[in-house]
Amino acid sequence: MRWFALWIAAAVSIALGLSVVYLGPSSPIGGKGSGVGSLVISLPLPLILVGLIGVLCSVAGVWWSQSRLPAEAIPAEGSSAEATTGVRRRSTEVVARVGLALVVAALAGEIFFFVGIVVVPGSYFGASGLAGVIPLVGFGAWPLALGATVINWLAVATSTSRHVALYGVTLGSLTLAWLPGWLLLAAVGFFGGE
Repeated sequence: MRWFALWIAAAVSIALGLSVVYLGPSSPIGGKGSGVGSLVISLPLPLILVGLIGVLCSVAGVWWSQSRLPAEAIPAEGSSAEATTGVRRRSTEVVARVGLALVVAALAGEIFFFVGIVVVPGSYFGASGLAGVIPLVGFGAWPLALGATVINWLAVATSTSRHVALYGVTLGSLTLAWLPGWLLLAAVGFFGGE
């Protein structure tokens, strides 16, 4: 569960960084050259970077810890342990599959967003038609991926067949890292030219 705690802390860091970017001031508080204003404007980038590193490390850690489980820790098919937990096992596998399906939907939403902003120039919140839907789908995909990945983390902790849940955690974490990573690269590329 320590990897899950690291993942939660990293996701919170990314969410804080993204919220400051999208909900924070567009110009420095207190005017140009203000120390507090410069801090608020530059704060999201380190938060996002630390969060991205934390998400990737937690996913690598859960894969490493799952690969080190002894073979006896997971009951074989047809064993008495499986017979006593058949209903529980089926329900956790359904949860893992639902989590994976939600992660795939979130990934599709982010792909739609990134392709859409290239194909339909002038896409922004409040625009009419498809140009207004593209940002809603793209930014709605991030919370969907967050929730789906939490579902998959819970399935990893409770499931006897963890492969589907592990793939969901991995794909969900990469989906979560995609938008902030793109934002971070755009910011570094933008500020690197000065």
